[in-house]
Amino acid sequence: MKCICLFGDAPLSSNYSGAASRHLQSFLALKKLGLEVHVWRFLSDGVREKVLEHEGNETEHSKEIRAQADSWTDVIYSLPPAYRTWIELLSRAISRPLLLAFPAIGTLSGRFVEFVHEVDPDLIWAESGVAGAVAASLPAPIPFVYSQTDFHYRIFGLRQEARARKPYPSERIQLWAMHRGEMQVIRQAAAIVTGSQTEADELRSVGGRNISVIPTTYEVVALDHPNSQGEWPARILHLGSLRTTSNYLGLMAYLDKVQSRLDANGGRYQLHIIGDVTGAKPELLERLNACKAVLHGHVNDLGSTLRPFDVAIIPYEYDTGTRTKLSLLFNHAQVVVATRSAVAGSRELRPRENCMVLPDLGSFITALPELLSNRELRERIGRAARKTFEKEFTLDAQLPKFAKVVERLAVAKGSW
Repeated sequence: MKCICLFGDAPLSSNYSGAASRHLQSFLALKKLGLEVHVWRFLSDGVREKVLEHEGNETEHSKEIRAQADSWTDVIYSLPPAYRTWIELLSRAISRPLLLAFPAIGTLSGRFVEFVHEVDPDLIWAESGVAGAVAASLPAPIPFVYSQTDFHYRIFGLRQEARARKPYPSERIQLWAMHRGEMQVIRQAAAIVTGSQTEADELRSVGGRNISVIPTTYEVVALDHPNSQGEWPARILHLGSLRTTSNYLGLMAYLDKVQSRLDANGGRYQLHIIGDVTGAKPELLERLNACKAVLHGHVNDLGSTLRPFDVAIIPYEYDTGTRTKLSLLFNHAQVVVATRSAVAGSRELRPRENCMVLPDLGSFITALPELLSNRELRERIGRAARKTFEKEFTLDAQLPKFAKVVERLAVAKGSW
């Protein structure tokens, strides 16, 4: 079978972003299943330089992975405005919600149509929202798999709620249109892959077909001193770019509800932040600096920073999207402490066995000191997390699910 792997604004990398990690696992799965894979990647003006710089620093192993593509096409584009006037906003919201939700398709769709005619694929594997919208906008229907990471309209709504003002009427209209546009992608997809069981259930309820839950996978890493914590004290750390909505909201809530209380109680619980700070909101950086958090920035070799049995927090308070960092943290034998909402869609978790899942952030105040003072408990949970990774979060473990997705589309192709 011949496939187009469609994604944007990211490298194929396990250490760039959660989305990039899922792009990588899909690409590797398609190649491992024997498909002819043609990559069509779109890079916006504002992100292109960062992505290409990351690829310029790739290891030989990463370059070998990219070389597996049967062809590779990069398309550079400028993101047009979602709308210019109120009349255009209302018109698009009513008649072209897909274009209002994902304005990039206005410049990408025509070029993608040309590529599709050239390749003549049996299926398209579209990674995330914009790619799904590009696939859904094709004039001639070609079966496509929509690899979903979250509901974009819901994240947009959470950003509105986080502002210290009521949404403008234009923002409310845009949110309504984003919902309609995203539903169009979901209902047109021949199959959908997501990493969250709760979102899979919701995708089915709104008309999505052939839903598969596939968590994010990574290559197994060698652990530094996996058998003992040695002389180092345990740390509290947070992994992820500070620019993303979930990390921003999670950390702001943690600093308000947990860190401030720990500091007030006289504890010395320094927070370590691992992830890109570019584009982070000033108020978050100010709060982190005020509590003397250690900002490590983006770390190319996570094994040099993620020490086994450290305490990794996921303080996000909403059940939205796929927690791509979970499997990465399990790979490094981290003791994950998360709110129930943040990891509600992850079936692989067993609270107090391979992680700590708490009802709310208030519970962190007592749970974190207990963990930090109990080395035996941390090691037991960290080792169980690593075993769970080896069983559930490798590509070989999840490859049969990818195979079923492709098989379904091969059988259904004749009906398109």
